[in-house]
Amino acid sequence: MINLAIDPDKAPPHVREMAKSDVLFELGIVGSMKFFHACYKDVRLALDIALVTRPKAEIALLRGRVSSLRLRRKLVSYERKYPMILRFLLTESYRTVGERFGISHAWVGKIAREFGRLAVLANTTEVRCVESIEREARDD
Repeated sequence: MINLAIDPDKAPPHVREMAKSDVLFELGIVGSMKFFHACYKDVRLALDIALVTRPKAEIALLRGRVSSLRLRRKLVSYERKYPMILRFLLTESYRTVGERFGISHAWVGKIAREFGRLAVLANTTEVRCVESIEREARDD
């Protein structure tokens, strides 16, 4: 599979065109991911495309929506790390991602919740609610 997070130029031309549209700007990462998943029937590819095409716009929109000043400051401080944090959430637990980026697993959970109430796992057929993953993180 093409890893678009490493080489976005390998995205098909029509995907790059769609990614520039105002509609996808409004959808943000999670909405874009669902849109691309509907087109390609592959959650992992859809997330790759969404992360390449949407992160800066989504982070800007997200910062504007976050009510907690403390969380907003955290989001600003982690801004450059978001695409990678979200990619690692595909295959690793909150605790592992937190250790990798020097963030507590509780903050990783907050970041995941702010990005859409869904965590997409490596298995393309498995999408679990963030709440169940949070329970696993607490059990660790």
